[in-house]
Amino acid sequence: MSASIPALGLLSEEAEKKLKLKIVSGGKWINKKITTSRIQKPGLLLTGLLDNFHPDRILIFGKAEIGYLKSLSNEMLLPVLKKLEKTPSPCYVVTRGQKIPQFLADLVERKKIPLLKTPLTSSLFIDRLTKYLEDATTLEDKVSIEKLLLESNNRIIDHINKIETSSL
Repeated sequence: MSASIPALGLLSEEAEKKLKLKIVSGGKWINKKITTSRIQKPGLLLTGLLDNFHPDRILIFGKAEIGYLKSLSNEMLLPVLKKLEKTPSPCYVVTRGQKIPQFLADLVERKKIPLLKTPLTSSLFIDRLTKYLEDATTLEDKVSIEKLLLESNNRIIDHINKIETSSL
Protein backbone atom coordinates (compact mmCIF):
# COMPACT_ATOMS: atom_id res chain seq x y z
CA MET A 1 0.00 0.00 0.00
CA SER A 2 1.85 3.10 -1.18
CA ALA A 3 -0.90 5.60 -0.41
CA SER A 4 -2.88 6.21 2.72
CA ILE A 5 -6.59 6.38 3.33
CA PRO A 6 -8.50 7.72 6.31
CA ALA A 7 -10.11 5.18 8.62
CA LEU A 8 -13.34 6.74 7.35
CA GLY A 9 -12.71 4.87 4.09
CA LEU A 10 -13.41 1.62 5.95
CA LEU A 11 -17.00 2.82 6.40
CA SER A 12 -17.62 3.70 2.76
CA GLU A 13 -20.45 1.95 0.95
CA GLU A 14 -17.98 -0.19 -1.02
CA ALA A 15 -16.09 -1.22 2.13
CA GLU A 16 -19.31 -1.83 4.08
CA LYS A 17 -20.27 -4.62 1.67
CA LYS A 18 -16.99 -6.44 2.31
CA LEU A 19 -15.98 -5.54 5.86
CA LYS A 20 -19.35 -4.92 7.59
CA LEU A 21 -17.76 -2.41 9.96
CA LYS A 22 -19.65 -0.14 12.33
CA ILE A 23 -18.13 2.60 14.45
CA VAL A 24 -18.45 1.98 18.17
CA SER A 25 -16.40 4.79 19.68
CA GLY A 26 -13.96 7.52 18.71
CA GLY A 27 -15.94 8.89 15.78
CA LYS A 28 -14.21 12.25 16.28
CA TRP A 29 -10.97 10.64 15.08
CA ILE A 30 -12.30 8.71 12.08
CA ASN A 31 -9.95 10.61 9.76
CA LYS A 32 -6.83 8.92 11.20
CA LYS A 33 -4.67 7.77 8.29
CA ILE A 34 -4.14 4.09 7.51
CA THR A 35 -0.71 3.83 5.89
CA THR A 36 -0.16 0.08 5.67
CA SER A 37 -2.21 -2.91 4.59
CA ARG A 38 -0.51 -4.98 7.29
CA ILE A 39 -2.55 -5.64 10.41
CA GLN A 40 -1.74 -7.02 13.82
CA LYS A 41 -3.54 -9.43 16.11
CA PRO A 42 -1.98 -8.60 19.46
CA GLY A 43 -2.50 -12.00 21.14
CA LEU A 44 1.04 -12.90 22.26
CA LEU A 45 1.90 -9.26 22.83
CA LEU A 46 -0.94 -8.94 25.32
CA THR A 47 0.43 -11.86 27.33
CA GLY A 48 3.90 -10.34 27.48
CA LEU A 49 5.52 -13.19 25.52
CA LEU A 50 6.51 -10.75 22.78
CA ASP A 51 7.54 -7.15 23.32
CA ASN A 52 7.05 -5.18 20.13
CA PHE A 53 3.83 -3.97 18.65
CA HIS A 54 4.16 -2.85 15.06
CA PRO A 55 3.32 0.85 14.98
CA ASP A 56 0.75 2.19 12.56
CA ARG A 57 -1.04 -1.12 12.02
CA ILE A 58 -4.73 -1.70 12.64
CA LEU A 59 -5.06 -3.88 15.73
CA ILE A 60 -7.60 -6.69 15.46
CA PHE A 61 -9.16 -7.99 18.67
CA GLY A 62 -10.74 -11.38 18.12
CA LYS A 63 -12.47 -13.69 20.56
CA ALA A 64 -9.18 -14.91 22.09
CA GLU A 65 -7.82 -11.39 22.65
CA ILE A 66 -11.02 -10.03 24.18
CA GLY A 67 -11.45 -13.17 26.29
CA TYR A 68 -7.90 -12.93 27.57
CA LEU A 69 -8.17 -9.23 28.43
CA LYS A 70 -11.48 -9.78 30.22
CA SER A 71 -9.95 -12.60 32.27
CA LEU A 72 -7.22 -10.38 33.72
CA SER A 73 -7.45 -8.83 37.15
CA ASN A 74 -7.25 -5.03 37.22
CA GLU A 75 -3.70 -5.32 38.53
CA MET A 76 -2.65 -7.41 35.51
CA LEU A 77 -4.76 -5.50 32.99
CA LEU A 78 -3.30 -2.04 33.67
CA PRO A 79 0.24 -2.75 32.34
CA VAL A 80 -1.25 -4.35 29.20
CA LEU A 81 -3.43 -1.30 28.57
CA LYS A 82 -0.44 1.01 29.13
CA LYS A 83 1.51 -0.92 26.50
CA LEU A 84 -1.40 -0.64 24.06
CA GLU A 85 -1.75 3.06 24.83
CA LYS A 86 1.87 3.74 23.85
CA THR A 87 1.61 2.01 20.47
CA PRO A 88 0.43 4.15 17.53
CA SER A 89 -2.47 2.64 15.60
CA PRO A 90 -4.97 4.22 13.21
CA CYS A 91 -7.84 2.24 14.73
CA TYR A 92 -8.87 -0.90 16.60
CA VAL A 93 -11.33 -3.46 15.28
CA VAL A 94 -13.25 -6.02 17.35
CA THR A 95 -14.46 -9.06 15.40
CA ARG A 96 -17.33 -11.54 15.80
CA GLY A 97 -19.72 -8.81 16.92
CA GLN A 98 -18.43 -9.13 20.47
CA LYS A 99 -19.53 -6.82 23.23
CA ILE A 100 -16.91 -4.11 23.67
CA PRO A 101 -15.32 -4.09 27.13
CA GLN A 102 -15.48 -0.66 28.76
CA PHE A 103 -11.70 -0.62 29.29
CA LEU A 104 -11.18 -0.90 25.51
CA ALA A 105 -13.66 1.90 24.79
CA ASP A 106 -11.89 4.06 27.39
CA LEU A 107 -8.49 3.23 25.89
CA VAL A 108 -9.42 4.38 22.37
CA GLU A 109 -10.77 7.62 23.81
CA ARG A 110 -7.43 8.26 25.53
CA LYS A 111 -5.55 7.30 22.34
CA LYS A 112 -7.90 9.41 20.21
CA ILE A 113 -8.51 6.68 17.66
CA PRO A 114 -11.71 5.08 16.36
CA LEU A 115 -12.96 1.70 17.58
CA LEU A 116 -14.78 -0.33 14.96
CA LYS A 117 -16.71 -3.59 15.16
CA THR A 118 -17.59 -6.30 12.63
CA PRO A 119 -19.72 -9.45 12.87
CA LEU A 120 -17.15 -11.30 10.73
CA THR A 121 -14.72 -13.83 12.20
CA SER A 122 -11.15 -12.61 12.58
CA SER A 123 -9.75 -14.76 9.79
CA LEU A 124 -12.40 -13.73 7.25
CA PHE A 125 -12.20 -10.08 8.28
CA ILE A 126 -8.39 -9.98 8.08
CA ASP A 127 -8.44 -11.54 4.62
CA ARG A 128 -11.02 -9.03 3.34
CA LEU A 129 -9.40 -6.04 5.07
CA THR A 130 -5.95 -6.83 3.72
CA LYS A 131 -7.28 -7.12 0.17
CA TYR A 132 -9.27 -3.92 0.57
CA LEU A 133 -6.26 -1.99 1.87
CA GLU A 134 -3.96 -3.37 -0.81
CA ASP A 135 -6.38 -1.91 -3.34
CA ALA A 136 -6.48 1.41 -1.47
CA THR A 137 -4.18 3.15 -3.94
CA THR A 138 -6.72 2.47 -6.67
CA LEU A 139 -9.52 3.50 -4.33
CA GLU A 140 -7.79 6.75 -3.51
CA ASP A 141 -7.25 7.48 -7.21
CA LYS A 142 -10.91 6.85 -8.03
CA VAL A 143 -12.70 8.29 -5.02
CA SER A 144 -11.93 11.62 -3.44
CA ILE A 145 -12.01 12.11 0.30
CA GLU A 146 -14.94 14.48 -0.16
CA LYS A 147 -17.00 11.73 -1.79
CA LEU A 148 -16.17 9.33 1.06
CA LEU A 149 -17.23 11.97 3.55
CA LEU A 150 -20.52 12.62 1.79
CA GLU A 151 -21.25 8.93 1.35
CA SER A 152 -20.48 8.04 4.97
CA ASN A 153 -21.53 11.19 6.80
CA ASN A 154 -25.13 10.22 7.61
CA ARG A 155 -24.21 6.67 8.66
CA ILE A 156 -21.41 7.93 10.90
CA ILE A 157 -23.60 10.53 12.56
CA ASP A 158 -26.28 7.87 13.15
CA HIS A 159 -23.70 5.47 14.62
CA ILE A 160 -22.25 8.13 16.90
CA ASN A 161 -25.69 9.19 18.10
CA LYS A 162 -26.64 5.57 18.81
CA ILE A 163 -23.40 5.00 20.70
CA GLU A 164 -23.87 8.07 22.83
CA THR A 165 -27.40 7.04 23.78
CA SER A 166 -26.83 3.31 24.31
CA SER A 167 -24.44 1.24 26.36
CA LEU A 168 -21.50 -0.62 24.84
